[in-house]
Amino acid sequence: MEYEFDLDNAIDNLESVPEDLKHFYAKDGAGYKVAPNMVGAAKRINGLTGNLKTERTKRTEVNSEAAKHRLSAKGFVELVSNIPDLPEDQRTPDGLKAYLDKLAAAATAGGKKGQEAAQQLEAVKAEMSKAHAMAMADKDKVIAEKDTALFRYMIGEQANAALSTLKGNPLFLRPLIDKAARVVRQDDGSYVVEVTDDKGNTRYNGQGDRLTVEQLVTEMAKDAKFAGAFEGRVQGGGGNGPTKKVEGKQAERVAEGPSKGGKSLIAAGLKKRQAMR
Repeated sequence: MEYEFDLDNAIDNLESVPEDLKHFYAKDGAGYKVAPNMVGAAKRINGLTGNLKTERTKRTEVNSEAAKHRLSAKGFVELVSNIPDLPEDQRTPDGLKAYLDKLAAAATAGGKKGQEAAQQLEAVKAEMSKAHAMAMADKDKVIAEKDTALFRYMIGEQANAALSTLKGNPLFLRPLIDKAARVVRQDDGSYVVEVTDDKGNTRYNGQGDRLTVEQLVTEMAKDAKFAGAFEGRVQGGGGNGPTKKVEGKQAERVAEGPSKGGKSLIAAGLKKRQAMR
């Protein structure tokens, strides 16, 4: 979602408003303005839009950096600094390659020097593998953090706004929403939210567009099995059903209290107990 509400001014028409956000507006003179009861949710969506733009910029930077040569990471600096016979002005990817080629050639010469060169070559390769693994782990961590941030802003904020509007219980419903929604990267590098079914297939609404998180929450609000999770939608049943009407002699007994027969039995029991004493 990349739509931003103008909370101060009315708009002429709703043509530029996404279909799933049009209900935020109410008629205002000759135009439309965000309805008073939707201002809070609209502010949260505006915050989501701003945060999303920031996160996309950060994600683009991370992808650009990750695309560079892995040895340009800090692990490469540590690696070449541990090779004392590599001149400082040659501590570059090309310089390291030339150094390794030289060691490989020396290792084929045989003798003690060849053996030493082979050992040095293996030691450098081991350090390179270690540096590469560390660089990859660092990048994976950063990317995972960005993915988490994208999910939080693109799905979490939408879910919270919809639940707030429909008075849903986030403690119960958010785990279900989070499980059903995902952030997907498109071919052009942009990210979209998809709601999936139980088999992981993307769901679409009646207009053929991707089902939004807000539409998912609206579905839940109309589903009887989630009635208890929405304020004002609790249905009877399961012990909380309507009280049955009591009629006839049963009603008379309820009104009069314990039956005479019951009282007689109690009195007889007390009399017998006193006689035993």
